[in-house]
Amino acid sequence: MSPWMSQFTCPGFMFVPRKPWPFGNEWHTIACGHSNVLFQVELVKGKDFPKEQPMPEFNELGKTVGLLLCLTKPLWGTGKIVILDSGFCVLQGLLSFVKHGVFAAALIKKQKYWPKYIRRDEIQQDFSSLSVGTCDAWRGSLDGVDFHDFCMKEPTYVMMLMSTYGTLHPMGHIKH
Repeated sequence: MSPWMSQFTCPGFMFVPRKPWPFGNEWHTIACGHSNVLFQVELVKGKDFPKEQPMPEFNELGKTVGLLLCLTKPLWGTGKIVILDSGFCVLQGLLSFVKHGVFAAALIKKQKYWPKYIRRDEIQQDFSSLSVGTCDAWRGSLDGVDFHDFCMKEPTYVMMLMSTYGTLHPMGHIKH
């Protein structure tokens, strides 16, 4: 959030209670974690916008996938890896990156927005009897694009990460 005190002088003024400074502009950004270079910035727009304004690029793919593709456009064809927040864990979005020469990983966390085609119950059952620290990976494919689900047994849950960049080790239970 970019703080702003007056809603009458701020384009795109929003109230987002979960933020430390809840009044102002909300921004979607993509940056390099090593160099701190900001690749793309986009102002979060509310539901109200002029009818004359064109629809956002990639809107036909859905809001989340469209936003991810717009933000990663400067990285297309570079082979870079994008690490996403769990709120952006949409399998179709991650797979669309591969088609544009970018790879991605996202934490699978939210029960309400569980990604399609990820076998949560099967994974939970498989890990229920395993010891803490056990790791495994499942390979999947959708629309000709491969992806992996990496899992690790924690004391009270199974941590899961969805990835489009594969594994260097043979898959199967590994104890660390």
